[in-house]
Amino acid sequence: MSNIKNKIDVLDFKISGNLSEYTDSLLFDHDVIASLETNEYKVTIEIIGDKRIIFDDEVYKSACNYPEELINILKQSDYFDNDRIEIIDNNWFEIDIYERDSINNVYELIDDDVLEIDISAMSEGSLKEYMVKYLEDYLKEFSKSDIDNDMEMEEINWMN
Repeated sequence: MSNIKNKIDVLDFKISGNLSEYTDSLLFDHDVIASLETNEYKVTIEIIGDKRIIFDDEVYKSACNYPEELINILKQSDYFDNDRIEIIDNNWFEIDIYERDSINNVYELIDDDVLEIDISAMSEGSLKEYMVKYLEDYLKEFSKSDIDNDMEMEEINWMN
């Protein structure tokens, strides 16, 4: 456990923008909303995926090109019932874990998952705590699977 705690000492934590604005991923193009770095890992919350929205017979693939009326409609939670909008492709909020490759000093993606929390209702502090806990839980699970694999190898060696 103390080994895991050493791996999650936060060196840097950044948030781009105001968290309360991140109510729906469709309102944004790809972006890194938050990043948290330790000596070995980086955890990010990103907007991932392509968008294709038909609004009043026009196709929109980028939030920066939306007309103001579409933005206002997307800010409402019931836009799926709007006959003027058809969402062909949508993006999503995702939490990713990257591990630092000590040889090349680059980060490699090792885990990604759709973000199931409402970050627009969180404070910066609670988001940071969430990201640290997510990394901690991942490392605990990863450590558990390593122990299970080691036990299986010992069992195989014992049988031979």
